[in-house]
Amino acid sequence: MSDHRNDLKDETSSVTRFVRFCILLAHLGSAILSGASAWLFFDHQETGGAVAFVVALLIGVMTYAALASFSAAAVRILPRLGQENAALAGAIAGGGLVAILAVSGTSNATFLAHAEARALERQSVLAAAEAAFASVQTALRQLEQVLPILATGKETAARLKDHEERRGQTGAGRGPVYREMLVQESRLAGAEEGVREVVKAADGKVRAGQQTLESLRAALSDPEMGERDRVRAVENALTRLASVVIELRQQLPIASLKATANMLAAPVVAAGYSTVPETRRVQDETMRRLHREFEPIGIALRQAVTDLEDRQPKPVPTYRHLSPTAVVFRHAGELAWIIALGYALDLLPYLAVGLILLAHAQGRGGAPGDGGSGGGGPGSYLPAPRVPVRLRAVQ
Repeated sequence: MSDHRNDLKDETSSVTRFVRFCILLAHLGSAILSGASAWLFFDHQETGGAVAFVVALLIGVMTYAALASFSAAAVRILPRLGQENAALAGAIAGGGLVAILAVSGTSNATFLAHAEARALERQSVLAAAEAAFASVQTALRQLEQVLPILATGKETAARLKDHEERRGQTGAGRGPVYREMLVQESRLAGAEEGVREVVKAADGKVRAGQQTLESLRAALSDPEMGERDRVRAVENALTRLASVVIELRQQLPIASLKATANMLAAPVVAAGYSTVPETRRVQDETMRRLHREFEPIGIALRQAVTDLEDRQPKPVPTYRHLSPTAVVFRHAGELAWIIALGYALDLLPYLAVGLILLAHAQGRGGAPGDGGSGGGGPGSYLPAPRVPVRLRAVQ
């Protein structure tokens, strides 16, 4: 009888130690995961690796201390409540554990979501910078489309001027139409040359902008760069890119092209009209013919300038170092899964421990408590009830 009781005590003690060890592992796993999420968060801040490690270690230790202290208190207090308060004991044990894990899970979710949101912020900054640079290239392509329109206008003016010059050689003289076409040709040639100079000067700026964009991509994607250095590099790159965009925007000859388009589309008025009615009638007819020649060119140029004005380079964004709450709320929809993961991290160790205990119980011959209503059967983690044993006398 004594040997049986000693064996039962040893078995119960070993099972209790195993269960406590598993719970210890669960607490330790939760603490490690909390520390890891904290390290991920602080490593993305302007703290440096050493500070991030120390903060993560402190958070892990505090998480473990909270869980271990609660477990120790529960082991001392819950048995005193007795069987009649079993529901209350379960509520206290479950509620306390859930409360601690909820606080820890909230910190995990915040840390993980903030770290991921930073990456999303960087992607959005890069996308906005690329869009601004693409708008520069679009504006330049639109500006190049003005050149053939100006060339057509210049050729038209030169053709009409040559026509009037030939008429002058036959005795009609170089009248107001010749002089007006000479002015028109000169204006259009100047506008065309100005546009070509802007396009030519923009080539170098576009190359510089392309290099700046590459340095911005490198700064945003370099995993070894500290957050302080990253912010400085990104801000410098965005400043250089913004200066390129602003210079190109200011150099677009939109005002002068608008004036040229209005001049071409408006009725032609030449100085030096004759007072002789017949000559005046011929001159008026000539001006109407010139207007019919230049009006489509002016309308096309006006439309091209309007399109150019609509496609002016977009402003380059600034890199704002937002607070954790603002970042997380800004990307709440995208971060829902990682927030849920932050809470799940605290439950994973306990789930793993539950599976270990279940497997251990199955290996001992059954699930915990399968040995009868009072416990103590094969595979049970409860001590066997003390049943009086009557010894038969040996005959």
